[in-house]
Amino acid sequence: MTDTTASEPEIPRLAKMFRYRRIHMLQAVVMGLAGVVALAYPVVGIDRETSLLGWLMVANGAALFVSLIFSWGLPNFWVRLMSVFTSALLGFFVLIQLVEAAGLVIGMLVVFLGLEGLSQLILARRAPSIFVQNLLYVSAAITLVIAVTLNFVVDPTVTTMSLCLGFCLLFESFAMIRLLRDG
Repeated sequence: MTDTTASEPEIPRLAKMFRYRRIHMLQAVVMGLAGVVALAYPVVGIDRETSLLGWLMVANGAALFVSLIFSWGLPNFWVRLMSVFTSALLGFFVLIQLVEAAGLVIGMLVVFLGLEGLSQLILARRAPSIFVQNLLYVSAAITLVIAVTLNFVVDPTVTTMSLCLGFCLLFESFAMIRLLRDG
C-alpha cells in the first residue's frame, strides 16, 4: 500500500478545508502577522509590558476559532479546538498579569505549542504533496522542540516566550499557506 492510496479516503475531509480556502488563508496570514509582531516585540517593546503578547494570543485564538467554524470534520478539529481555548485563556491570563500565576502562564504556553505541533502532525499525514507534508512535519518538529525546550527553561523572560511564540506562529503560518496554495 503506497502513501497515495493510504491518504485517498482523507481527501474528501481535506476538500472542506480547500473549499473555505480564503478563511483558512486569512487565519494563516493573521498567524504570520502575530508571529512577526511577536518576533519584533523584544526589539520594539519594553520587557515588562506584556499586554501586547496577551493580545497576540487572544487574536490568534480568535483567528483559529473563525477558521474552526468552517473546519468541522477535519482530522485535526478537536486538537485545534483545545488549542483555541488554550490560546484564549493564555492571552487573558497574560492580560490580567497574574504575578502569582506566572508558572501557569508558562505551562499554558507549553501546552499551546504542544497542541499546535500535534495538530500539524495530524494534518501532515493528509497533505496532498510530499513537499507540503514534509514542511508540516518540520514545522511540527520545530514547534514541539520549542515547547519542550521552553518547558525546561527555569525562568523564561517575556522576550524568550515572545521569540518562541513568534517562531512557531511563523513556521505554522508558512506551512498552512503552502498547504492551501498547493492543495
